[in-house]
Amino acid sequence: MLENDKAAVVVGIDHYPGRNMLYGCCKDAKRVAEQLSRNDDGTKNMEVSHHLSVDLQSVTQPSIMESIEDMFASTLKCAVLYLAGHTTINTRTDDVVLVTPDSDGRGQGISLNEIMILANDAFPRVQSSIILLDTCHSGASGDVRKTANRATSSMIGEGVTVLAASGRKQSANESNEGGVFTSLMIEALKGSAADLLGRVTPAAVYSFIDQNFGAVGQRPVYKANVSRFTSLRQCQPRIDVGHLLSLPDWFPVKATDPTKQDFYPLDERYEPNRDNVPKEMMAIPPDPKLTKIFAGLQACNRQGMVVPVDAEHMYYAAINRTGCKLTPLGKHYRNLIDKGQLLS
Repeated sequence: MLENDKAAVVVGIDHYPGRNMLYGCCKDAKRVAEQLSRNDDGTKNMEVSHHLSVDLQSVTQPSIMESIEDMFASTLKCAVLYLAGHTTINTRTDDVVLVTPDSDGRGQGISLNEIMILANDAFPRVQSSIILLDTCHSGASGDVRKTANRATSSMIGEGVTVLAASGRKQSANESNEGGVFTSLMIEALKGSAADLLGRVTPAAVYSFIDQNFGAVGQRPVYKANVSRFTSLRQCQPRIDVGHLLSLPDWFPVKATDPTKQDFYPLDERYEPNRDNVPKEMMAIPPDPKLTKIFAGLQACNRQGMVVPVDAEHMYYAAINRTGCKLTPLGKHYRNLIDKGQLLS
């Protein structure tokens, strides 16, 4: 049994003896494992178990299920399961099944319904279970079977998230780079879906993937029953955390003058460059303490949290002695910091 912060089981199956081979699943699984195992700075992120069909001994139905069961029986902050391979729908149970090389072709393999039961039962021992599926029909995962009198509903348990490549009746497309869904997911994990602090959440990954699919044809599916997001991977923050933490000091929520809550006055002492300032300002030296603050405000400006007032650029807001103000995004982060919730 694993006792760790985060763990993942990654499965990629290309090889099916006596049947047509797939070509990108093993490569995709390797790339996913590489991204999940390490953060952007090289530090360890997750303990990852591989099942790749280049070694047929490791991709039998019993061996894969043993790894999955072991992970969901553990005490973890986050458990991730990635599956790529051929799937079929068991017409008797309406269950989507990942076909394994040892399957007899009659709906045997890795049952997505069984996986959902394991993930649902793992909470709260496993705080967050994230299931990533790059297979045909994978959007059916978590569905309750249709009946004559009831539409399909969900059986996603607390703490469980599903990201699937396609809907129940859709195929999962491939390109020369592998599965289209996984290729986009890799880009998201590398940082394209990271927030200001570099955190990559499942919802952000889905949002990035969703924007890259058209309105018609294969559509990714997102299902979740969560009260808070878990970071799948840590990337380089887009801004120095120190600048963010300074927002309540620069724009105090409890300012005596309400007009100063979201406004910061600037003057020429904040701007370190004297090359293009008006002649009358040349003799006014920059103040090192103020230029340091100005550098932080400019960093916030580049991330859309601060904008200059009555000026096109922050430079002119300083030398023209106007100022800058918080945007709605800046107010959001300022308020989170003020409540001590930014890094929670």
